[in-house]
Amino acid sequence: MLTPAILPSGVQEYAFFSTDAVEGTCTGVVVRTGDHTAMGRIARLTGIINGEKTPLSVEIEHFVRLITIFAVGIGIIFFVISIFFGYNWFSAIIFLIGIITANVPEGLLPTLTVCLTLTAQRMKAKNCLVRKLEAVETLGSTSVICSDKTGTLTENKMTVSHLWYGGVVHNASIHPDLRPPNTNDVLPESPPEGISESPQEGISENPPEGTSESPTKGTSEKRGPPPQSSKVWDALARVLALCSRATFKEGQDDIRVVDRLCNGDASETALLKYYELKVGSVAHCRNAHPKIFEIPFNSANKYQLSIHDQPANSYLLVMKGAPEKVLEVCTTYLDAHGQELPLSTAFTDNFEKVYRNLGNRGERVLGFAHKHLDPKLHPSGFEFDSDSPGLFLHDLCFVGVVSLIDPPRAAVPAAVSRCRRAGIKVIMVTGDHPTTAKAIARGRGYHQSSCHCMAAGLTSVHTVDETLTSPTPIAGDAQAIAIHGSDLAEMKDYDIDSILSQYPEIIFARTSPTQKLRIVEGCQRAGWVVAVTGDGVNDAPALKKAHVGIAMGITGTDVAKQVSDIILLDDNFASIVTGIEEGRLLFDNLKKTIAYALTANIPELAPFLLYILASIPLPLGAIAIVLICIGTDIVPAVSLAYETAESQIMSRCPRNPQTDRLASHKLLYQSYAQIGMMEAAAGFLSYFVVMGECGFLPHTLIGLRGEWDSTTAIVQDSYGQDWGYEERKNLEYTCYTAFFVSIVLTQWLTSSYAKLAGTPSSSTA
Repeated sequence: MLTPAILPSGVQEYAFFSTDAVEGTCTGVVVRTGDHTAMGRIARLTGIINGEKTPLSVEIEHFVRLITIFAVGIGIIFFVISIFFGYNWFSAIIFLIGIITANVPEGLLPTLTVCLTLTAQRMKAKNCLVRKLEAVETLGSTSVICSDKTGTLTENKMTVSHLWYGGVVHNASIHPDLRPPNTNDVLPESPPEGISESPQEGISENPPEGTSESPTKGTSEKRGPPPQSSKVWDALARVLALCSRATFKEGQDDIRVVDRLCNGDASETALLKYYELKVGSVAHCRNAHPKIFEIPFNSANKYQLSIHDQPANSYLLVMKGAPEKVLEVCTTYLDAHGQELPLSTAFTDNFEKVYRNLGNRGERVLGFAHKHLDPKLHPSGFEFDSDSPGLFLHDLCFVGVVSLIDPPRAAVPAAVSRCRRAGIKVIMVTGDHPTTAKAIARGRGYHQSSCHCMAAGLTSVHTVDETLTSPTPIAGDAQAIAIHGSDLAEMKDYDIDSILSQYPEIIFARTSPTQKLRIVEGCQRAGWVVAVTGDGVNDAPALKKAHVGIAMGITGTDVAKQVSDIILLDDNFASIVTGIEEGRLLFDNLKKTIAYALTANIPELAPFLLYILASIPLPLGAIAIVLICIGTDIVPAVSLAYETAESQIMSRCPRNPQTDRLASHKLLYQSYAQIGMMEAAAGFLSYFVVMGECGFLPHTLIGLRGEWDSTTAIVQDSYGQDWGYEERKNLEYTCYTAFFVSIVLTQWLTSSYAKLAGTPSSSTA
């Protein structure tokens, strides 16, 4: 639905363009078009963000610039020398073109494309679908990962864990099949510290009065005993059923509740199945209380509410969301006897204590409230306006709290550990409360040190009393920090920069999509290569702004996938780390390929230089040079793309884009001055041996080019034999072959050396 802010006043029913009308008739009026619509505003925000150049594109530009300067510089120098030695302008220009051509590695472009494609195919086999080939190497250069929590670090399979109502925390005695298999790895055996816990003993198996529903037909599973029947439980169960958009998919009456497929997010699905197992049919409850108005959950409000009709011609408002947001609009609460009492300091302290302890167990905590609307103020047929929720969103009664556990992905702790060894900073960006986020992060191996907590009134471990109003780093011994979104909204850019630079382990909690974009921009200001995960429409700006945008393949929206560079087919954080390893391997293999391709430039260039300077017969023809560049060199160069990773590839820090270049000066020196010179020496050795065997000793070749190329001259060799033009040309072609074979053989040796020795000049380049 469109947001009320972009609608004309008085409009209550509206829809996106292309929305299907499944029945009935109506007349639609277009009220906004293009950039003025809700989708248009998101598209405009995404469009004005310029995507960052990938590190690989920067490296390719740097490499091309170096090769261009070198080739053109050498060509111009020898053009001048040719004129000085008396060559005509046409010959000098031919020499210029030949020298520049010899310095261009023609086979490098197809080799680069093959390397990227092969790496992308390997990554797809490891659940990383690459949409942009250059993103492969960029992921390998990543120094910071801004990761979501739900679905990336966890499995996104929520189950109800605890309920707090009437002042007591209750264990959720859920069906054994519904309990995650590794719950014990997250939840301690003892109850949360400082809170009593009801064992729920002696509870009747009949549903509590007021919420009794008939058992779901077609299910043979045994229902566990429901929580204690009471007015407060009745109220909480009713809010669980009504304040939800989750539904079971059709045609599953004969399938167990735990195995049914649902429409809705993971949290609402967990609540739906819990109610169905503990109480009865959700549909029966919803039919008894028809929904007439709703404000869906969004990341800005962090709550969801709906208003339902009741048999007594009155309306019931139910609300769920972030507990602190729900409590803000409440003035009363239900005690253990179901009586509404004014909020007190004792209740608030107990609430914060329960909230903190459940959060410390890594559980997502939701608050629930209701309100019986006054029939005099809201009579039957009253039209509620989402533009003015303040008219009815006040004086609610706080009913209780439900916590959910999301089982962690088994591979995440090892993946985070690999990131730490590889020098990659992992920043958690989540919508959960900082306490929950810290517990999840600690359980996943994310941070293990003491942690500052800036959490909008809820502080733990280390308290930060001062506000950030200057770029001065926060003092203290903690190596990690958890920052609440409300605090982040008040920070200046230099405050964010200070936190990012000081703390190696950071958690941003209760964040909005706009704040996620600010975090990405802060990391880029620090000079880091940033990878960002996201799945929603509102994540699109951050995904596009990042160097590598990573969308979720299972839960991700089409918009997020379209602006992303890589899609995780399994929504697993461990797949990102696997992709980083592949990206680093690609960079290493590209360095090997470039070093291999450049070494042939010197043996291709040297024959032209001596042909001009020493006036010897041409040792290597242009056709042979082309065959080397686009023929014999390509297969060995492509073979380097199949090289496996070195054992320590994930134990070194991310490369510095300013110093660790794809084609550094040291790598060029090694390729040109060392290996290239040796290949040229091997080629000239073959050339002089062939000439010597046919009677032309090396010293007699100097200055011989004029006579050698003359069609009428007869040339005598060192032994007095006469050589005509045709005979000389046949000998010259034989020299071409000898020089060509020498270069090919030495290039193959260079390729073998690169494979055995690892990245060429890995210690110096």
